[in-house]
Amino acid sequence: MNQLATTHSFAACSLASALLLSVGIGSAVASNKSGSTSATDPRLDMVTALQARGPHPTLGDQAQVLAIQDFWVVYPSGARKEREVYTDLRYYDRKSHTWPTTFIDVEHASIARFTGGAVADDRVVLDTRDFDDTDTRWSINDLRSGSFVWREEESRDGGKTWRLTAEHHMKRRGAVAPAP
Repeated sequence: MNQLATTHSFAACSLASALLLSVGIGSAVASNKSGSTSATDPRLDMVTALQARGPHPTLGDQAQVLAIQDFWVVYPSGARKEREVYTDLRYYDRKSHTWPTTFIDVEHASIARFTGGAVADDRVVLDTRDFDDTDTRWSINDLRSGSFVWREEESRDGGKTWRLTAEHHMKRRGAVAPAP
């Protein structure tokens, strides 16, 4: 995840399809590498069985901020020959008004705990110190119905200054480009 300005296709599925802000990024259905799956594809049975029809009403406006779980598959490109698989789980904490998040990197057998939430209509920021005691900030920016920009930044001075370490321009598989 240390490549700058990389474009990836993503497959994300939500166990509860609360929307990322009001654009619906969080409820994409997983698909295979070629992007073609049928409604009877057995690989989608679990996604179909667990998919929620909408956010729980007790979340109120917070239901528009983040999905409950995302499952990410980044397919090989360039020098990388293996696919990358990640998942994260989050919940809304009514006391702190934040979204605690647990990120699981299966490949490296690591877990990081983030917290944060919406900071603008089209930006979500999550922070952690779980990576070598470095302040790390992940942000989801420029949210659209079929795309967003994901950034990772690090600070070694307690958050006074930030250095961009990764930027990924993500597109939903099968997303139709907006009309000009």
